[in-house]
Amino acid sequence: MKISIIIPVYNTVKYIDRCLESCISQSYDDYEIILIDDGSKDGSSEKCDEWANTNKKVKAFHFENAGAATARNRGIEKSSGEYICFIDSDDCISPDYLEYLYMLCDNSNADISVCGFADVYQGNEPKQPADETDEPVVFTGPEAMENLLYQRYFISAPWGTLSKRNIWDKVRFPDGRRVEDVATVYKEYAAANKVVYGHRKLYYRYLLPDSTIYTTYTEKNREYLSHCRDIVKWLKEYYPKYEKSGYHRLFSACFQILSETDKSINNEAFLREVYNEIKKSRKTVLTDKKARIRNRGAALLSYISIDILHGSLRLYYKSKVRKIKREYGKIKR
Repeated sequence: MKISIIIPVYNTVKYIDRCLESCISQSYDDYEIILIDDGSKDGSSEKCDEWANTNKKVKAFHFENAGAATARNRGIEKSSGEYICFIDSDDCISPDYLEYLYMLCDNSNADISVCGFADVYQGNEPKQPADETDEPVVFTGPEAMENLLYQRYFISAPWGTLSKRNIWDKVRFPDGRRVEDVATVYKEYAAANKVVYGHRKLYYRYLLPDSTIYTTYTEKNREYLSHCRDIVKWLKEYYPKYEKSGYHRLFSACFQILSETDKSINNEAFLREVYNEIKKSRKTVLTDKKARIRNRGAALLSYISIDILHGSLRLYYKSKVRKIKREYGKIKR
């Protein structure tokens, strides 16, 4: 078996057919689909079994709910492919997704390939991407990690990638933790000999009214902050050459957290933590020529008033959520 597609499933009965139909319509044929039912309660478990009983490529496994990180780890253990890719059960992929990612790895002798993605509003059909004329870009593993942390080319997502199995012999998602992708993907890239990025947008991320993209709460963001602090510590120990990129990622996370966090008595202590992290890392980011311009600008403005920046970020975030509400109705918070 060449490729294992691992799909964690948790209460996505409305979307899983669309996801699996895109998976079984691939132009590349040597693959298996591993469904990890993470204790679903909405009929997704039965839907997984229906697919496994009617399609020989599909295997379904059922567990008590343990979270996405553990579900992905279980998928790795149950899979048999030489390569592994992850797909979220409420998303879908282009018919040539696997073929393209495998071709990128094969042509570049890379351990990991990554493609672009397109955001699709629920109710719309994804548009077939135009042929991409830009040449793929090849990095060493640590170079790809650095670009990920500087938020260029890559994002901290397990989907949209194809990785050799031996990468996952060295790396696992943190069991029981939220925001597990931020804690894992940089290590995945660092473990690779080469990582190749192809510009074609072949992964379709659906923006749903109940998407975790728009579901914010303090405990999730506490873990997000903790993971980003761990990135800096890990880089200091293993890749000191790239330490600045870790501070960049931590700094960026702080401002994302501020955009999602109201000023209130309940959040006061946590916000002080975030403000202090900004103060500790802003000089490094401001003087880092590799840092994104927007982050360097935020670092400069933070010397004037973090509080004003916080308010501006909250207004921007709320306007984004209102747009989604207009599209789909009230979002679950």
